[in-house]
Order: sequence, then C-alpha cells, then structure tokens
Amino acid sequence: MDMDRSFIAVCVLCAAVGSFAACEGLSQQKSSYKPVPRAVDEGPLSGDLKEDQSVAADAQRTYVRGPESAGLKCRVTAPVSVEHNMPLKIRFEVDGFWMRPGAEITRFNAFALPHHLELMLTNTTTGQSNQLTIEDQGMPMRDSGGQAIAIERTFFGKWDATFHLVKLRDKLQPGIYACTVSYKYPGRYGSLSEPDIWRGTLVSSPFSLEIVPETPKTRMFMVPRKLVLEKDLKVRFKDRHAEKLELHVRNGFWVGAYYFANGSWFSLSGPPTPDDVNYISWWKDYNGGDKKVSYKIEIFETADMPVHFWHPSPNSGDYRVLWSKTYDMEF
Repeated sequence: MDMDRSFIAVCVLCAAVGSFAACEGLSQQKSSYKPVPRAVDEGPLSGDLKEDQSVAADAQRTYVRGPESAGLKCRVTAPVSVEHNMPLKIRFEVDGFWMRPGAEITRFNAFALPHHLELMLTNTTTGQSNQLTIEDQGMPMRDSGGQAIAIERTFFGKWDATFHLVKLRDKLQPGIYACTVSYKYPGRYGSLSEPDIWRGTLVSSPFSLEIVPETPKTRMFMVPRKLVLEKDLKVRFKDRHAEKLELHVRNGFWVGAYYFANGSWFSLSGPPTPDDVNYISWWKDYNGGDKKVSYKIEIFETADMPVHFWHPSPNSGDYRVLWSKTYDMEF
C-alpha cells in the first residue's frame, strides 16, 4: 500500500483544494497556509512480500518461469492464500536467459509496467474465469524513454504490483483458483517504437491461489465530540475534544470522509484526526454579527479506488456510510 498511499494523498489534496476553493473561496485568499491532506485509508491489507522467500515459505511461493516469448521469460512470486477482497500483492520478474547473443532486440521498456499486467483467475470448481488489471489512476503518464532498460542474460528486472481483488468482489467467491499473470507490450502505456525495443506477451506459469472467507474486522477512529472555532476563525478539534469510535469495516475497501456545511459538501478527504494541521473549515469571510453553521461529518467506505477527481457515491463501489454526526455551531 506504500505507493498507493502517496498517490491517494495527491488525489485527496486535489479534491480537497478544489472543494474548499469552490465553497470557501480559498483560491482568492492569499495565505502561506499549505494544507497537508488527510490520507484516505485503505482497508485491511495482505502482508508485504518478503525478499527472502524462506522467511515466509508458508505464506508465499515463487513459481517457475513461464513460456518463452521473443527471448524473455517471466515468473511470479505470490501468496498461497488470501482473504476474500484482500489486495493481492505479487512480484513479477523478467529474465533474458533465452535471448540469443547478438540479437537485435536489446532493450525492455519498463515504463508503467504494473499497468500492463493482467491477472487471470479461474475457479477450479466452477471453471469460471475473471480478468483483473491494475487500475488507471486517472492522471496522464508520458513515456520519455527513461525506463527502457538493457536486456541482460540474467534476472534483469523485478516489479511489485497489487491487484485489488475487491473490484471482483461478488464474482470471486472463496475457493481454489488457477492463476496466471501476463504482460503485453505495447500496451496501455509506453510509446517507444525503436526497433531494438522488445515486443510480445509474457505469461507466467500457472499458480494456485486459495481465497478464504473474510473474517470480521473493526477499526478504531478518533472522531470529534464537538468542533471548536479558534481565534483564527478556523474550525478544528483537539485531542481533548475527541472520542474513540470502533467501526466494522470490509476487506479491501477504502475509507474516507465527506464534510458538509449547511447541507452542502465542501470537502472530501480522510477521516477526521484530532490536532490535525488541516482545519475542517474557515470562517474567513466573517465580518461580525451572528453566524450559524451546521456541520456534518460522514465516514464511508467504498470499493472505488481513489483516483484523480475521485467522487465516490452511494451509486457505485458498494458505498456504505460507517458513521455520521452533525455539529451545530454559532457565533
């Protein structure tokens, strides 16, 4: 989830800044304040791959290389089992042991490689097959050629990738699955057309994956008992104003929060955090007199991955409200 979290934070910042600008005029306010986005949280994750296979031999396995394609072969390291809807983390390796000396193909374009990978899962009982790719994160990616690497007659490249099985949630019931991971170039990304660039399709050897039933899980949140208007007219809450809240969450779902003022949402971000550098709201246009605002915070979970212009709703991604509370403030 490390790479994912960095991107999620960028997406949330874009959404949050755009939302605040629309509703509170931040784009017209000259200020040195630089918001740090609350990270949208991903649900319970499978364990990270270990460099040393022997450390977790019962948890993951490195499989033999698949068939040759234009002088290259690939292999996969993957867990032996995973809970239903858990992300599946794999390692994809490519080698050139079968590349002929003096071959005209000398480079392999690794640009956005995980986004060229495809996972095929076939239920060994029903025979039903499903395909899954790595999600497009909604931002344009330009191939400058800097990730074209020299093909060596050894293991010259390995890449970690995460398949979010929650995207197939109802189609992927617990059971034993025969799986393969394939890579195709050219694919969705990568625009190098020089004659020395490798082209073809790599397919891993089949491997077995057991999807086991999901076990119930809860997560702890710190939510405000009340919101406080501070001297700078920013609305926040301190640790002394917070209370613990334990909520049931589902495997693989992302957890975020909507923030509303007088019935209209103005921010999409991560769950609230006490003593956060980010303010919840800012009464910067207040010029005196009476003022009343009704705030609402809604914590939710969704199977829709956070991307650029992410806007989860009850109409998609098995959206579910986990908790909400309204705070009436007046001054």
